[in-house]
Amino acid sequence: METLSGNFTQDRVFDGLGDFLVASNLALNRAQEVEDLKAMMAKLEEEMSSQAKTFANRETAMYVELGSLRHAEKDAKKALQDKS
Repeated sequence: METLSGNFTQDRVFDGLGDFLVASNLALNRAQEVEDLKAMMAKLEEEMSSQAKTFANRETAMYVELGSLRHAEKDAKKALQDKS
């Protein structure tokens, strides 16, 4: 059978190539989306790690300050007892 363009086999090949190009373009787009998501996840993990370190440092500083305040409170109470 011949189509309007004159060659049925050639038309089938062109249709197949068109479908292949569409499918490969979709696959490339999906692959790029995956790479973009991986990059975003890596950035978020880095930010979370940095925030965790900052939090740990602040927590440590607060514990040190609390210990210092307790020591000062103990000294103040002792001084009040000595004076009374």
